[in-house]
Order: sequence, then structure tokens, then C-alpha cells
Amino acid sequence: QLMQRYQKLLSVDEIQEALDAKVEHLGRSNKTFGEIGEELNERLKSRFQKGNISKDHLKDFVTRVPKIAKWLGDPKLKDITEDMLIDFVDVQLESKGHFGKKKSPRTVKNYINTISGVMNYAIKKGYISTNVTNLLDNEKYKSEVGILTPKEIRKLLAHANYRMTCVLMFGLFGGLRSSEIRKVKWNDIDLEGNEFYIQGEKNDQAKRYVQLTAPLRDWCEKMLEAGHTGL
Repeated sequence: QLMQRYQKLLSVDEIQEALDAKVEHLGRSNKTFGEIGEELNERLKSRFQKGNISKDHLKDFVTRVPKIAKWLGDPKLKDITEDMLIDFVDVQLESKGHFGKKKSPRTVKNYINTISGVMNYAIKKGYISTNVTNLLDNEKYKSEVGILTPKEIRKLLAHANYRMTCVLMFGLFGGLRSSEIRKVKWNDIDLEGNEFYIQGEKNDQAKRYVQLTAPLRDWCEKMLEAGHTGL
């Protein structure tokens, strides 16, 4: 009966081809969040090997996907609703993370960003048509912007390891974003010229030289005198 309905429009082979394509599409659209997340993870690993994304970006995504899949119950991606994500955000904001403290709004926002990344990938692949994370109220998990006091800065630096100290010094006293800090090398620092070079993130126009502030210059001199060769 189905074949007869479309025989005037399509040949038998064309009808069979259309049915096969639809069955294949339904199979893909029935994949779970975890399955599609793992598929995207493999794609990101390939991009990392080509130098298109950072190691930290890959690590964060690979770590978060299985956790989120477990928390959500690993539903089919197409079955994830706005209400489901609202409940997820509420639960995460009330749950405890490291050191027994409640998870920060920023942490929960990172989870939603990961879910959004999986959904955007699925849309490009034709698995789903809508990214429901776009329907969420961002204010619920928006972090308050605060300014560290000198006392808080000293406490952070006192307890930070070398790598984190680098991040703090160039972030606090150099005004760099984390993505920029990861690209800084010692040979980018010109003590004689009292400046350091920042590689462009997307294009040559983003390249620039930044003046060394007194605290950052003093720290750089001490690190170089101590024999550190890498940031």
C-alpha cells in the first residue's frame, strides 16, 4: 500500500532509497546524550591533534560529558526538554562539589555550555533541530562579578603552585584572559623593553604588546633568575 501511494511520483528504487535514508536518520536521532557526546569528543580529539583547540578545552569537555550523561540519566538527546534542564540547574546549584561547598554558578554554567555544545553538534549532524539550552534563563546561574582585595590576592598566591601562580600573575597584573595566558612563553617577555608579546587568538590583528606592570616585571625577573624556563 505504501509503495502504491508513491509509485506515481518515484520509482521503486527511489522509494527504497528514501526509506533507507529515513530509517538511518531515525537511528541517529535516537542516540543518547552520552553517545553523541562521545562522538563529539572524538572529533575534538582530532581537532586538538591539529592544533585547533587547547588541551584544557579538550580535557574539560571529555571530563564533563560522562558526568552530565550520568546526572541526566543519559536520555535520548531529542528527549531533553527545557523543564529537564531547569531541574538539572536547580539540583546542581544546590549540590556540593569539592571541599563540601555548593557548586558555583560558573561551574553550573560550564555544564550547560557543554550540553549546548553537544546539541549544536547534533544539529549540524541532523540528529535534532533545536538547542533547548537557548531557552534557559541565564540569570539563574550567572556568577556575580567581584574584585579581589590585596589580602585575597596575597592568600591566593601564597597557596598557588608554579603553574597557577603564572596564571594569577599574568591575569591579575597583565590583564590577560586565560586563553591568552596559555600562549605566553618566556621568550615573549622583553624585560629591556618592559613589555611582553601576546599572540593573536584568531588573526594577526589581535597580536599586541603589553607593558609590564611593576609587580609582574618583578615576578618575571625573580622567576628567570631562579632558572625557570617555561610558563
